[in-house]
Amino acid sequence: MNRMSRMVSFRLSEREYIQIKTMCEAQGARSLSEAARAAVCHWLDAAPDPLSQRVDSIEQRMEALRAEIDRLSVLVGSEKP
Repeated sequence: MNRMSRMVSFRLSEREYIQIKTMCEAQGARSLSEAARAAVCHWLDAAPDPLSQRVDSIEQRMEALRAEIDRLSVLVGSEKP
């Protein structure tokens, strides 16, 4: 188990605090800290990876290039006598 050694703090409005506290109670969280940590970790896990986004973009461009090469090959092949 990872030891929690860093602390992050932030301010909430009264309305936000009540909403989070109510959600924690409904979800059975032991504390606001536990719920906040879980929410942030979920947010981080769901965040897109910049490297994988770039790889996906390159793969899409390569596929478009392959399709264009195939199209040009057909055109060049149809011009031969």
